[in-house]
Amino acid sequence: MAEPEPRSFRTRAAWAKWLDAHHGDDEGVWLKFAKKGSGATTVSYADALEVALCYGWIDSQVKRFDEAYYIQRFTPRRRRSPWSPTNRAAAERLIAAGLMQPSGLAQVEQAKADGRWPG
Repeated sequence: MAEPEPRSFRTRAAWAKWLDAHHGDDEGVWLKFAKKGSGATTVSYADALEVALCYGWIDSQVKRFDEAYYIQRFTPRRRRSPWSPTNRAAAERLIAAGLMQPSGLAQVEQAKADGRWPG
């Protein structure tokens, strides 16, 4: 089966809207990110990752797409997926800001319960 075409979102809000509709029923997506100097506009990687964390998703492999874009895979976090210190700090900021969604909070609580969230 062929991989679906990468998706491109111009804004953080557009990516959040897609995740809100699909976070529980999709196995993952390749997101297109504009390379610097390409003249194209896409959500930034940093914003895309924060939104993904809010919904219990995580980034993984990255690939070259063409001269103007690269793609990065985003998927629902697996049950035993480790939490990096950077992503734990981001999740804590998102929780404090009231941005974390129920699916993201569930991932954090599970990580705390099973020892993947030190402290």
